[in-house]
Amino acid sequence: MVPMALLFLAFNPLKLHIVPCPVICNILTIGLFWKQLHGKDLKGLLSKDATESVPMTMSVSAVTGFGTIITTSAAFQTMLDVLTGINAHPVIICWISIALLAFLTGGCSTCQLIGLPLIAPRLEAMGLSLNMIHRVSTFASTNLDTMLYCGSVLMLLPMSHLKLKDAYPAMFITTVLSTTIGTAAVVLVSILFPGLA
Repeated sequence: MVPMALLFLAFNPLKLHIVPCPVICNILTIGLFWKQLHGKDLKGLLSKDATESVPMTMSVSAVTGFGTIITTSAAFQTMLDVLTGINAHPVIICWISIALLAFLTGGCSTCQLIGLPLIAPRLEAMGLSLNMIHRVSTFASTNLDTMLYCGSVLMLLPMSHLKLKDAYPAMFITTVLSTTIGTAAVVLVSILFPGLA
């Protein structure tokens, strides 16, 4: 808990750059666990962990880069025009648009970071408040964010020593199906009681 608290304090109130913050926390963690690490091959442990983190980091970076490229293309702008031109309630358009953006960008946070600034002004022009857009998009971005190429899926499979065909059915139920049902409830409440947003 102490290293995480230090990470939060170093990055937020102290305004340190993000790169040295985890380094400082890692050094603190080694110090706190020195008793358990004493006598172990610390250099070997750190080398192994650093080596294992590279493919995961590259996978997430590739998916995020792919999402960025998609959202800057002319085809993406055409897709936004089509989505915002659907004859439906603006809250439903928000749901569909954000879920598809999460599908394309490969993650809910990537969707919020890359896609939401592009679609939010269009949704606001349809009469949705920023509070409503935030509420619906927060839920909708979790609907299709764990597709087979998602960064977290690509990271978790090697860590858990599972194959995609074995792990994904249960993952799909918990991260796609159940979140879609939850978002449907949020959309329904948002349409019936717009003042709650």
